[in-house]
Amino acid sequence: MLALLAGQAEVAIIWAVPQEAATTPAATPPVQRHLILVTIDSLRPDHLGCYTSGARITPAIDTLAARGVRFERVYAASPSTAPSTASILTGLYPSHHGLRHDLGGRLDGAVTTLAERLRAAGYATAAVIGSFHLDSDRGLDRGFEIYDDAIPGVRKMLAALSRERRAGEVIERGLRYLEGTPPGKPVFLWLNFFDPHYDYDPPPAQKDRFKESPYDGEVAYLDTQLGGLVNGLRAKGLLQRTVVVLSGSHGEGLGGGGETGHGVHLSESTTKVPLIIAGPGVTPGKSISTAVSLADLTPSILDLAGVPVGKGLDGRSLREHLAADRPTVAPAGDPAAERILFSETAQPHQAYGWAPLFAVVQGDRKIVHGLRTLAYDLRADPGEGQPLSPPPQWAAALADAGRKIFRSPDPSPAERRRIDVQLAAIRFPWDNSPTCVEKENWPDPRDAGPMALQDRLFRARMDADQGAPGKAAQAAEELLGQDPANFTSLDLLLAFSMRGAGIGQMADRIELLQCNYPYRGAGYHYLGHYYLARNEAEKAIPPMKLFALVEPWNEEADYDLATIYAGLGRKDEAFIHLEKSIRLGADDYDFIRKDPRLQALQADPRFQDLLGPVRTGPEKAR
Repeated sequence: MLALLAGQAEVAIIWAVPQEAATTPAATPPVQRHLILVTIDSLRPDHLGCYTSGARITPAIDTLAARGVRFERVYAASPSTAPSTASILTGLYPSHHGLRHDLGGRLDGAVTTLAERLRAAGYATAAVIGSFHLDSDRGLDRGFEIYDDAIPGVRKMLAALSRERRAGEVIERGLRYLEGTPPGKPVFLWLNFFDPHYDYDPPPAQKDRFKESPYDGEVAYLDTQLGGLVNGLRAKGLLQRTVVVLSGSHGEGLGGGGETGHGVHLSESTTKVPLIIAGPGVTPGKSISTAVSLADLTPSILDLAGVPVGKGLDGRSLREHLAADRPTVAPAGDPAAERILFSETAQPHQAYGWAPLFAVVQGDRKIVHGLRTLAYDLRADPGEGQPLSPPPQWAAALADAGRKIFRSPDPSPAERRRIDVQLAAIRFPWDNSPTCVEKENWPDPRDAGPMALQDRLFRARMDADQGAPGKAAQAAEELLGQDPANFTSLDLLLAFSMRGAGIGQMADRIELLQCNYPYRGAGYHYLGHYYLARNEAEKAIPPMKLFALVEPWNEEADYDLATIYAGLGRKDEAFIHLEKSIRLGADDYDFIRKDPRLQALQADPRFQDLLGPVRTGPEKAR
């Protein structure tokens, strides 16, 4: 680890801004301006010194804010990592870029990313990823020449054990990349940090210091590393021509409203995030009270780079707020004339079988809409302690505005018809069961039943992600008794039984999952493994193909088909699916080479052609 990363509050940070930056608007950005985007999962502004008058545990971030522009009201487009980050990198809301939740999915292939635009404009592009939620198979790697997301311990294809990459390593890898960049070439570097994410486990120094608040310990540790980033840029002579954009990707519940983490509700605590922009062309020392969206970052960064923004984005450039002659507080006016900001969460729908939510903010007015609309006056009630009753007239107008943006996460009627054709050709062990019907009850996440379960479900899924399957399975079994069609409970129990070779005795659970969620891939995935556990490989093929049809972005479907065909000696079909799986993101080549299920392919020259030479490191050239 670099020695300059070791300090805490005593780290000396001097954010050198050229004199012209204080007086020159961002209208004529220098061609050689470097851009560093820093996104931080679960970061709340009210735990940073520059946003509060409390304990100053974040001197590096505070110094960055003092030397740049700090935005006081910034809303994530989603309280989940993948969709919110996709909005940062595209300038679009989740309904428009297609990546709706953390459980799966892929960025719409027709969407152009920020990295693609900057690379086309001559920028060198690279990303170092700290969160397993942003694996390259989500499509967020598009436009990056280097997308370093190979986190040790993260492995798909039935051996899942998800871990984070600490902030120190992210920064060390980012600075190392900058050392190898050709002189004179502008750089766009994205650094993603997972540290403040649940569960909170700061390094020993911060763990001892923040025994009562391990979340703050994670934030304090992260801050020391960001101080090292600034000093590293200075040591390389890059600081004076580098713009740093720092933002949270979403907030964190920390127990508020019954939510420990994030993803289910659209409260201020989980959608409101910090945003700081500092560097050449940015006026230092400003604080902006106007409400903005993280979808504004793509057009803003393009503006700073001197690259045309174009049309069709949901976000707007924040360029006017970076100029010296613009006010920090917008004049009071008609609230109905203020800009509308949108957030959504599909996570309760996809993860638990509950209704999705969307929120609309216009000035100090806010609504959250699910099966009912709740309205809040954020000026009088900034903590959303009590919805307005009866709802004011403006609530209906905001709900209508949100409906125009929101799209149901369910498949379209055309997609359902396409799946129905394949469904009709499959014989299920439970055919003609009178209880096999599609789920119709999707409760509002704010109802008493879901509110009582959500925190335990979140912790169970986190336990599964972090390698505590026994604990997660016990919780899932208990919760299934209270919510019999809960997707997460069924998914976790079947996943653990599959890895433990117990899937052959789980037909009743697979039936419950497939019948309630016939247009999702999980039921067909587990049914295929049910047949494999019973040594009925031929019967496993149709459900696995349906799995691939329902989730065309998911590499696991084709990887499973490759292993099945290899075991049946049908090598040509196995290679077709193995190639497709690798193309979709199955890039753990060491795992693939050693997988005994592919033994029949290993002597074939096509196997080596697909996998290429043995990889020597996690960085992936694009």
